[in-house]
Formats: sequence, structure tokens, C-alpha cells
Amino acid sequence: MGAVTRDMPISVHINLMLLRASLSRPLLEKFTRSDEPAKALVARAHEGGELRADATAVDVSLLIEQLGKASLVEQFEGQRRTGLADAASSARQRTIAIALDGLRTGHGPLPGRPPAPDLLAERW
Repeated sequence: MGAVTRDMPISVHINLMLLRASLSRPLLEKFTRSDEPAKALVARAHEGGELRADATAVDVSLLIEQLGKASLVEQFEGQRRTGLADAASSARQRTIAIALDGLRTGHGPLPGRPPAPDLLAERW
């Protein structure tokens, strides 16, 4: 894998973060405990006009956490139902694409108020 650079699109950064989170539970927990990487990512994405203005670092952290949870692929593989793994993998890629598209500019406002930064910290 090549080097990650600041000028890469936000979707590349988020995909890499999702990949890392799905591979390592300790990394996911470390990421959600330290909001600095998410704040920096969101600030760069806002500055570059790639991330919708009403998306916050907490929104992105929660999205990464939710998408990093056990997927249908893992569930079917755990059940030794490999015949469904390809369809489940395709569905996961589609879900991630929908989530990433929702982060881009050009959409209506998000519902509700932005989650407070302490929402993530309160569970620890």
C-alpha cells in the first residue's frame, strides 16, 4: 500500500480508517478514545470542500465505529455459509459507498443536532 498523503480525497482516508478499524478492535477503541485524528481529518475535508459542512468529527467517528462492526461477511463465514460471502461482501461495499456519499457536500441538512464530543468519551 502506498503512502497516505494530505491531498488524497476524504473517501480514501475514511476507507483506510474503516479498513484498519475492521481489522483491529484495539485500534478502533484507541481511535474512538482519541478524537484528534478525526478532528484533523474532518478539518482537512471541510477546508478542501469535500465534506458536508454539518458533519462533525464525532459523526465521522461514530460512522467509522458502526461500519467497523462485524459484517455479514464475517457472520456468514463464521457460520461456514461461504456461498453467501460474495453477496454479503457486495452489500458491505454498497453500504460503505452509500455512507461515504452521504458525507459529501451537496445534500440537505442532517437531521437532529450534532452529537456532543463527550458522547464518545462517556462510555469509557
